[in-house]
Amino acid sequence: SHATGWSVPNLDVHLIARLGLKPTTRRIPMTTLACAGGVHSLIRAHDHTTARPDDTVLVVVTEALSTSYNHADTSIPSMIYKALFADSAAATIVTAHPLQPGLRIDDTLEYWLPDSLDRYAGRLDTTGMHFDSTRQAPASAAQTMPTLRGWLGPRIVDWAVIHPGSPSIITDVAYALGLDQVDAHHAYASLDENGNLGGASVLDVLSRTHTTPPHADAVGVMAAFGPGFTLSAIRGTWHA
Repeated sequence: SHATGWSVPNLDVHLIARLGLKPTTRRIPMTTLACAGGVHSLIRAHDHTTARPDDTVLVVVTEALSTSYNHADTSIPSMIYKALFADSAAATIVTAHPLQPGLRIDDTLEYWLPDSLDRYAGRLDTTGMHFDSTRQAPASAAQTMPTLRGWLGPRIVDWAVIHPGSPSIITDVAYALGLDQVDAHHAYASLDENGNLGGASVLDVLSRTHTTPPHADAVGVMAAFGPGFTLSAIRGTWHA
């Protein structure tokens, strides 16, 4: 998944060549997902391994968010994005059978918040690429939480991997899941140390979760948000 680069052949083809993968490797290239790319890619990987349980899936998410810094944009939101966004790349392996302790995906959710097409959006003109948002954008994550909570039902959530797009996003999601700031400390730490890494952010938070893992079979949620406004979520348990 990548939303900030243009490549023909696409990055998936370059990866097959660079890594020496089989010419018959199946590809699921995804662009423009932006910050939702990490969770969304894991959802597609889960779909693939459910259909083909003997396959191994490599998930790669990369963003060059510095390319969205347009010198023509001097509004307060634009200046905040220039300070918040960072370049990154992350990868993980998804299989139908556990290779080591970690997240076991049990169910997935994809949701588009109605009437939200302009909340976060990319725009091209003669000066290059722009990243725009509206005043309603910061509240969008909270507005998707009733859907997330309804999908989870009465389950008690023990841990979460939350996209660190901003402090308010982390706080809103943690609160909706019945968690506190201590439970969400990996997301806060990722934001504090790295800024917003786009789609790779959740893989950074997931990696940090491995350093202080939940107890065996603890129920957890991964949630990330993309332009539109979209929510991509995973419900899983921690395999130890």
